[in-house]
Amino acid sequence: MKKAYSFQRFLVAILVILLGTTCVQAQQKDSCKVSLDVSADIVSNYIWRGSAVDMAPNIQPYLTLTAGNFEAGAWATSNFNGTYRELAFWVAYSYKNFTLSVNDYLWPPYIDSLRFFNYDNETTGHFLDGSLEWEGPESFPLKLSVSTLFYGPDDKFDHYDPVTKTSYYKNQYSTYLEACYPFHLNDTELNAFIGGTPAKGFYGESAGVVNMGITGQKKLAFGNNVEIPVNASFIINPQTGRAWVVLGITL
Repeated sequence: MKKAYSFQRFLVAILVILLGTTCVQAQQKDSCKVSLDVSADIVSNYIWRGSAVDMAPNIQPYLTLTAGNFEAGAWATSNFNGTYRELAFWVAYSYKNFTLSVNDYLWPPYIDSLRFFNYDNETTGHFLDGSLEWEGPESFPLKLSVSTLFYGPDDKFDHYDPVTKTSYYKNQYSTYLEACYPFHLNDTELNAFIGGTPAKGFYGESAGVVNMGITGQKKLAFGNNVEIPVNASFIINPQTGRAWVVLGITL
């Protein structure tokens, strides 16, 4: 357990350093302004990076804390009968056109069977995902990102020891790459995207495109003062041959 506690202290130290650095930089200009955003989405199906995670409607609450260029947040999803639940946490730091983030995912069966604060790499249920995103200028708002699962049970078989009769596994560092391009059609915001993986792993059985499609979003007016953002996505996974249409509402 010493290894697990050391890793937890490491994560806390990184969080404190990022927050402190951001506040110092902000104070040089003005003050370290902190804001908290709380919201929730309701989606008809939960599709993530080309995988059908849960085909039932899900509610997905989240809160985001920002301080200068620093951001931290917590997110969850659950279907309405409680048969699927997931938690996610992240910290991110933005500099100019780049954003570096670390995401912590906890999903079934680990969320129900393992201790939340267990970060021992051999027994944890937490998937840690490092991500780097680049966003182009307003004149060409292309977004490029790469994400790699670098810690946790993203394992593949390594070798078998016939003496001890033990199977050994190693991290396969599953990687997901995505390009997105937002644009407008009349009063509708659209976002075309394509994502893939460079090798066999968590996202696919081989290298290739695993997620592509388009999302449209607009605000529906109810009365004079109420507007609700609504979005719809058409998603295809060319590697598995599956396709979905997902409706989402932001509260």
